[in-house]
Amino acid sequence: MCLAAQARSAISLTGLVQHMAEVERNWSRRVLAGEQVPPVYDPHADPDGPDGGFDLAERATLSAALVAWRAEIAAPANSAPPAPWPAPAGSWTRM
Repeated sequence: MCLAAQARSAISLTGLVQHMAEVERNWSRRVLAGEQVPPVYDPHADPDGPDGGFDLAERATLSAALVAWRAEIAAPANSAPPAPWPAPAGSWTRM
C-alpha cells in the first residue's frame, strides 16, 4: 500500500489561540456589543476582511496568546450589556 505524503500545516497552536482571540473580539465586541475596536494582532487589518490571527505575531508566544484570548473572553463582562435578543416569533407556553 502506498500513502501520499501530506503537506505540513502552517497552523501552529499559538496561531490557533491568536485566531481564537480575534474571533472572540469580532463576535462579542464588534458584532454583539457594537464596539469599534481594531483587530488584536494587526491594527491595520480590515476588520471585515478574512479571519486573522493564524499568522504568528512578532515575538509571539503561546502564553501571550492565551493572555490575549482570556482578555477578549472577559471583555464583554466589563462593558455595557448588549441589546436584548428579539423575542421569538409565536408564543411559547408550558404544557
